[in-house]
Amino acid sequence: MKTIVFCGDSITDCGRKPNDIGPLAPLGAQELGYGHVLLLGCELLASGWKIYNRGVSGNRIVDVYARWKPDCLHLKPDILSLLIGINDVTLHFMAENGVGRKRFERFYRELLEWSREALPDCRFILGEPFLIADPAFSMKLGLSLDSLAACRQELQVRQDMLRNLASELNMAFIPYQGIFERACEGIGASAYLSDGVHPTAAGHHIMAQEWLKVARREFEDLGL
Repeated sequence: MKTIVFCGDSITDCGRKPNDIGPLAPLGAQELGYGHVLLLGCELLASGWKIYNRGVSGNRIVDVYARWKPDCLHLKPDILSLLIGINDVTLHFMAENGVGRKRFERFYRELLEWSREALPDCRFILGEPFLIADPAFSMKLGLSLDSLAACRQELQVRQDMLRNLASELNMAFIPYQGIFERACEGIGASAYLSDGVHPTAAGHHIMAQEWLKVARREFEDLGL
């Protein structure tokens, strides 16, 4: 039986029960949360995959790095999916507790190189952190309009950084920023995001669809 581990922040966490650390159980999916990881679990369970959710709300890259061994490497996944980076930016403006871009890149790169060394047969999917900087989301995020715009500008730097890193290390990359921007055209951002960062049910559906599309294209031999 093959294994997928999803790691990240609240977008991955989605209310999962941290003490329920097993794979998806037939009568209870609480350990997968209520977001795109659960939707993917419903899709892939029938194909014989184990699905683990290791998202933790509020995490930054340094927090993920600190728990990487028990939460990811020890599970010996066949696919490791990581979506992290929005808190590294927004927490700088909210609480002066973000992670600077040089340190962010260093920790992210070291985490991936460490993982590839420890799990040479593992496949990697890097999710792009995203933010729809609609002025309507400013109060929900607790940011001024200027801070919201600054967040989006700084996040763009991180997004380019991660896209280049994925290309350099030959790892799959999901460009969630553009995916959500296109989805929000016409119908409005609130249909897919509750505050510009956290997806609604429709937003998680899009994420699950895009994850499967990328995984099936990049890892055709795994029979997803």
